[in-house]
Amino acid sequence: MKSLIYIAILLFSINTVAQKPAKDRGMRQNFTPEQQAELQTKRMALNLDLSQKQIAEIKKLQLKRVGERKTNRALRDNQRGTGNRPTQEEMFTRNTKRLDTQLEHQKELRKILSEQQYSKWEKLKDERNMYKSSRKINKGAKNAKRGKGSKRTKGRKQY
Repeated sequence: MKSLIYIAILLFSINTVAQKPAKDRGMRQNFTPEQQAELQTKRMALNLDLSQKQIAEIKKLQLKRVGERKTNRALRDNQRGTGNRPTQEEMFTRNTKRLDTQLEHQKELRKILSEQQYSKWEKLKDERNMYKSSRKINKGAKNAKRGKGSKRTKGRKQY
């Protein structure tokens, strides 16, 4: 009887030690917009070998972009908090606005970067997008195995 109790305690303790604390599981750091812009600019400077003038211009551009993303995220979170789902037209306008800002961002970068730097940036962006899409596909497959997922994905074959 004592041995069963010891085994149960041992198994329980191993299980609790193996789990990560809730704060470490998938939580993002909440950097300020200035910190985010600084990090993004430094990553670009490392990858694209930017001049000091280019770094200053890109930092301004990134700061503007991060600020817009923060406001859009706050609006979206506020709408989620009320429980109201956006209408199809609201989703359409949100997506067109997002795509327009992406096009504007590309035009601004094309002005700042040289042709060689811009082509390298596009290549890196494509690689990043491929990595993100592969993670989404893998996450969807894992959730399907667990029986999770949205109503739209249940019953469908995963990639």
